[in-house]
Amino acid sequence: MHPIVVKHVSKTFGKGARAVRALHDVSFEIRDGEIFGLLGPNGAGKTTLINILLDLLTPDTGTIEILGQRPGPAVFSEMNLVAGGSQFHWALTPADIFTFFAKLYEIPRPKERIAELVRLLRIEHLMDRKFSWLSTGEKLRVAFVKAMLNKPRLLLMDEPTLGLDPDVARMVRKEVQRINREEGTTILLTSHYMHEVEQLCDRIGFLYKGEMVDIGEVKDVKLKHFGSYDVILTLDKEPSAAFVQEHHARAKGTKVRVVLTTEDAMSTLLAQTHQAGYRIRDIAIKKPTLEDYFVKVLGER
Repeated sequence: MHPIVVKHVSKTFGKGARAVRALHDVSFEIRDGEIFGLLGPNGAGKTTLINILLDLLTPDTGTIEILGQRPGPAVFSEMNLVAGGSQFHWALTPADIFTFFAKLYEIPRPKERIAELVRLLRIEHLMDRKFSWLSTGEKLRVAFVKAMLNKPRLLLMDEPTLGLDPDVARMVRKEVQRINREEGTTILLTSHYMHEVEQLCDRIGFLYKGEMVDIGEVKDVKLKHFGSYDVILTLDKEPSAAFVQEHHARAKGTKVRVVLTTEDAMSTLLAQTHQAGYRIRDIAIKKPTLEDYFVKVLGER
C-alpha cells in the first residue's frame, strides 16, 4: 500500500474567462518510507495539491488515497504537517501548544513524549515564552515538535526551512533524515531550495502550470535533460595535442576538460590518461545540479 496515491486529479478555480486551472489530470504515488520532493515554480499547483491532501479543498475530478483511505479524520491521526511560517495563537507558550495537541492526538504518556522532542530540537529554554516572542527559527522548531507528537506515518512538509538561518535549516534537514531512516516516516516535501531537495529526496515530481511534467529519481530526471557532464583533470604536465584530440578535450596549461556521457566513461578516461604517461594531480567533476534542472525545465516549457 502506497501512503499517497493521486489519480487523475484536476482542480479549477473560477468560471468562464476568469477560470484558473490549478491542477490538470495529475497522477502519481508516494512509496512507503521514501522522501518525495514536489517541485515547481510559484503558481504550479503545489499548495493546491497539499490542500486537497489535507481535505481543505475538493478536486473537481480524480481521487486521492492516503494510507489506503480517502482524506479525512480517520487518517489524519496518522499524519501531520510542518509548514514554513506555521502560526499558533500569539499568547500561547510552546508548553501550552504541545499540551493541547498531545490531548488532541491522544498521545500516551504525553509528558514523556513532549520532553523527548523538546530535548531533541533543543528548545527547553523556550517552553514558557509566548509564541509571538519567538524568532522564525524558534517558531519552526515548535511547529516541528507539534508535528512529531503523534509519530506520524506520513509527514507533509511545505517549505519547512523557508527563512531559516543556515544552522537551523541544517538541523531540520538532519531531523528529517533521522525520522525517515529510524522511524520509517514517509515524507512529502515541497521546497524552493534545490540543494535541500537533492540532499533529502529519493524521488521528485515536477509540477508546471498544474501538470506533472517529470517524475522519478533525482539522477534519472536530470539525465532526461542533461546527457553529459564535465570532468576537469589537472595533470603533472601539459597534455599533448594528440591526447587532447583523442578525447575531444579542451586544454589550458595542465588542466584538461573532457565531456563524458556515462558513469563508466570516467574509469576509462583515468586508465587512458595513466597509460599515456600522465599523473593526475586533481580531479573536478561538474555534474548538473537540481537547480540546473529546474531552470532548464522552465526554459524548455
